[in-house]
Amino acid sequence: MFKQNLKKNDKKIVKTKSIGEKKLNIVGQNDVVIIRHNKIEFPVLSIVSKVNRDFIYLKKSKELKEENIKYNDDIYINVMNSSYEYILICKIVAVQKSKEEIIKIKVIKTLKYKNRRKNKRYFVNFKSYINVENTNQKLYGIIKNISQNGVSVFFKDSIDISKVENVNVFIFPDEDINIDFKAKIVRVMSNGLFNEYGLELISISEKHKILYEELIDKLEFDQLAYIDEYLR
Repeated sequence: MFKQNLKKNDKKIVKTKSIGEKKLNIVGQNDVVIIRHNKIEFPVLSIVSKVNRDFIYLKKSKELKEENIKYNDDIYINVMNSSYEYILICKIVAVQKSKEEIIKIKVIKTLKYKNRRKNKRYFVNFKSYINVENTNQKLYGIIKNISQNGVSVFFKDSIDISKVENVNVFIFPDEDINIDFKAKIVRVMSNGLFNEYGLELISISEKHKILYEELIDKLEFDQLAYIDEYLR
């Protein structure tokens, strides 16, 4: 299961018998979430289509469409709000074939983490690579969330953080835009399949700062449209 480096009192496990209306306070229709499934190389994005008591209906991402996910598979859903981050441990109970393929999942258990980030994070799926400072190491990965002060990026490879503190980050929100900046490694998590690095922005050119701020503004006001395009 996905692991996080947290302080002892940061995590609260809630066993869910019947989530009912309380679950609507955690996740609701049109919320953007991250899905983890053992047949997918990296976590992927989805949009909540509907919530009905213990059941959540998710739009099927293109990565999931390419894989043979099936009834009773384990699936993990990440949800964020301003105060907490949740990991919903679920089972797939149906895959509905329609114009928009929908996965119906049942929530089994909820993990609740205190969100200590200073800035709001946005779930994304941006291609990226980083150059590790003072080395020839170049890593290709996927940025899964972004905020005003940094990003979270997933790699198969790892960085020796005992020898490296800073990296140069290059992100590609779409075919016409690329943004680069210098960042400090502030967090590392791993589950044996991939490594997630939290990178704090420490310096950026004025040109790329403008592009970065425009990207954050776009996600703040139109994130759903971006994710909907990604799911097609």
